[in-house]
Amino acid sequence: MYRQDMLRSLGHNMKDPFYEYFDANWETCKEEWVDYLRDNVPHLNNHTNNRIESGWGKIKQVVDREDPIDELISTLVMLQEWSEERYMKEFKCLGTRQPPDVADAADPELVTLAVQLSHHAYRLVRGQYQYACSADAAYEISINGATAMLLTKRGSSDHSVHEVNTKTFQCNCTFMRTLLLPCRHVIYFRKHQSCESDIPPPKFYTARWSLLSPTNDISTGHLDVERSLRTVKRNTKTEGVPSRDLKYSNARAVCQQIQSIMAEQSTDDFKSTFALLQTVEKLCRTGEVRKLADAMAVIESQAPESEPKKPRHHMQRVQASSEANMTQLRFSESAKKTQISRRKKNKSQKVQTLQRIRRRAKLLSTGKSKTDLTLEELGSLLEQLYCYALVAKTLELFRLKEVQVHASHKIQRMNVGQPRPQPEGILSREVCTAAISEIDMQVEGEEGNALYLARWDDFGYVTIEQLRAMVLVIDARVAMTKVEAALKWIDMVTICSSAEEPPFNDCASYPKEVIKDCVENMALNTYTTAGEDIEGARLLDFCEKKWLSSTCVRAGLIFLARHYVMKNVGFILPDWYPFEEGPRRNKAAATNG
Repeated sequence: MYRQDMLRSLGHNMKDPFYEYFDANWETCKEEWVDYLRDNVPHLNNHTNNRIESGWGKIKQVVDREDPIDELISTLVMLQEWSEERYMKEFKCLGTRQPPDVADAADPELVTLAVQLSHHAYRLVRGQYQYACSADAAYEISINGATAMLLTKRGSSDHSVHEVNTKTFQCNCTFMRTLLLPCRHVIYFRKHQSCESDIPPPKFYTARWSLLSPTNDISTGHLDVERSLRTVKRNTKTEGVPSRDLKYSNARAVCQQIQSIMAEQSTDDFKSTFALLQTVEKLCRTGEVRKLADAMAVIESQAPESEPKKPRHHMQRVQASSEANMTQLRFSESAKKTQISRRKKNKSQKVQTLQRIRRRAKLLSTGKSKTDLTLEELGSLLEQLYCYALVAKTLELFRLKEVQVHASHKIQRMNVGQPRPQPEGILSREVCTAAISEIDMQVEGEEGNALYLARWDDFGYVTIEQLRAMVLVIDARVAMTKVEAALKWIDMVTICSSAEEPPFNDCASYPKEVIKDCVENMALNTYTTAGEDIEGARLLDFCEKKWLSSTCVRAGLIFLARHYVMKNVGFILPDWYPFEEGPRRNKAAATNG
């Protein structure tokens, strides 16, 4: 009907290109894409006709089209090896093979079937078995010859007839032809013929579904078992001829190890090793690699037997053979644990950078330098212990001032190749902490090293490191004001030693300049002493005729305990001190005053 409608729309022109395309690719090949015409094809419930395109699509997800052919092949071989190892690990772990249901566990036929087939195939055959054993399965069995059986269903209007081979137990029904699994007709026939089992053994159906077939064991390779289950014993001691892919993957693995070692070598060692590799490449390309083996054998034979072997870390000089045309080479110590060495190198570079920043800050404080630090450098300086004498001048000359934003922030990923933002000001502490919290929540649980940015419409982009540096700068500026207020108070206060009793009258013996110098060089950020977290700036946060802060009380107790521990001086612990956690202790101290 649709064909006539199409011809009518095309003016009954059967030479039309569209009609010729439709007739060649759709009308005349229905058996390739229509389901009911594919009942005699073993499709295993997979009706797609674009499997090759699906394979290409999966390959494109893991490789790049710009890769050269050697890198492409090596990448695919490596990914295949990883997939096989992961598959074998998952396949052999506990819980991989699904146990039968509680109701099926009572049937020995289903228990045996669950061990032989995959879970998906087990469910398919179980449905056929349960139907063949039920009262709904009513067939008349008639034998026609020695190889064929006709099964006619009684009481059915269609009177369907199915033919079963008594030797191979193959049926012509749709289920067995498309899935290659035992159908209800075969199971019913074997049940009424008193066979050793109602369900045929695995040798009577395809090995694709069998868990016990060596064909499905990728660790042993492909075996042509011709749809029969065989027990194959392989001698693991004898090594067969390696394939080309195995040779390539093994050689590439060794070359990658050599690359990692050479990257950590000195210049002289690198040149010597590189010359050796060039010689080996030349001998391999010309087919004279045996010369290198002969040269190494001569070197080993000339070595004195009584001479003890040198450790691997000693330098060794090898006189090359003139026949192999090799130059004098020197082998050095191989780089052990490259990742650890890189971490040590990065740590040393970070320490050197911090030392350089501290030297610049000291030059700024003495007036010998006029170049101020960047936001990132100032943040690195304030992350460590700092004092008023070190960072006061640096903060005063810092060009970025605090700005206000009115728009709300948005969090987004940093694009590849996007330049690092350069903020023109410092945001308020509340704005920075809110953005930092949202970025931390966004990053939590994600894999990889994705970088996130906070964006304000009236300010621009800021990274999380810059936000943390802004918070440190704001806190440091507040600490500077406390130090300056404490220095002014020291100049104005009058210490009357006659009104105080020992040991609290020792302040009169110290000049004010010494006390001011101690205040200028005391640590202002948080540090730990005697198991207590002390925030240095809070030691200066006090007012006259008011209670001291809990930080001052704890620091005073620690100071007295250190200086008068051998003079029988006792202390009465407050109620809040026995708390184990520092935050709970501080909260209780602030509440009790």
